[in-house]
Amino acid sequence: MRIIFQEIFQYPREIAPMVLNDWIDWGLRCRLQPMVDVSKTIMTELSGGSHPS
Repeated sequence: MRIIFQEIFQYPREIAPMVLNDWIDWGLRCRLQPMVDVSKTIMTELSGGSHPS
């Protein structure tokens, strides 16, 4: 999953957001809790979430 995440930055700007959303969905379904946590963090950041103090 990490390698695929890194490859997203090589995609054209037009499709990179779609690929990132697919990666987030994949991460949320993953059975590895650290990947679920990272996916939730990225999703929060993309939606303009707040940072804890």
